[in-house]
Amino acid sequence: MSAVVEDVTLCDWRQSTKSNAERFNGNLTIPLDDSNSVLIDIKQSMVDSIDTLGATVWDGVSRRFLKISLNAPQSIVLARYLQRLSRDTPILQNKKVLEIGSGAGLLGISAALLGGCVTFTDYAVFDLLRHNIVHNLSQDWKAKHSIRRLKWGESYSTSYLKSSGDVDDQSTSSPSAPFDVIIASDLVYYPFLINPLVRTLETLCYGGIYLEDSVEISVEPVTVKSPLILFSAENHNEHSINTFTEALSKRFHCEKVPPTELDQVFQHPDIYVWTIKTKE
Repeated sequence: MSAVVEDVTLCDWRQSTKSNAERFNGNLTIPLDDSNSVLIDIKQSMVDSIDTLGATVWDGVSRRFLKISLNAPQSIVLARYLQRLSRDTPILQNKKVLEIGSGAGLLGISAALLGGCVTFTDYAVFDLLRHNIVHNLSQDWKAKHSIRRLKWGESYSTSYLKSSGDVDDQSTSSPSAPFDVIIASDLVYYPFLINPLVRTLETLCYGGIYLEDSVEISVEPVTVKSPLILFSAENHNEHSINTFTEALSKRFHCEKVPPTELDQVFQHPDIYVWTIKTKE
């Protein structure tokens, strides 16, 4: 894949500052490393409902080039942070990674390029997500990665979420250990979605009731090491941010990543990145 990379400034990488014409005429190309050697090229599309909100790239993601639909600056910031974390220690290499709310797929694709075995999840926008995965990874992406439908607040079997393949492929794997890393970006835009999102995180990290073949199955609480959660969000609404962190605080430790640890270009005072861990 080839791409022309121009100087990136704090002003021109943030999608939220661009007009619709600037955002959707052509793909979004983002560098995942300082040398611009890895580019993520993302196709984006217009949002026409809450179910397709993820069709754009939000500034919270990373910097290695992808081809996707609407994904925001939050995704870019977090993706770039993942790359910084991976410089000294390959924290994602061969690790089981779950992305919640994949949308156009920028963040999950970044994780895959950094060595992770990624389960991309969303409730809609699968055609766009699939296009970007194939474009940035490979035609045989199903051998290592998967796409799964995940509606927040509902329970799913670990065998479904962890099996390889496309969203409609039948699950063939058996339940196994939890994911090593969970990543998500800009999912607290609507306050009414916060509680279902937190319930989903609790179930993934602590165990609970899963739904398999329309039958509820009680699963023992997770006893092995729980996953590291990396989450980014833009401060669209301070009330939503506070509601999210307060809901998390009941069962999770939530720590904001300081600006000095983020990429020095791909960051903004209104975009937060948290590391989230379960309480012992």
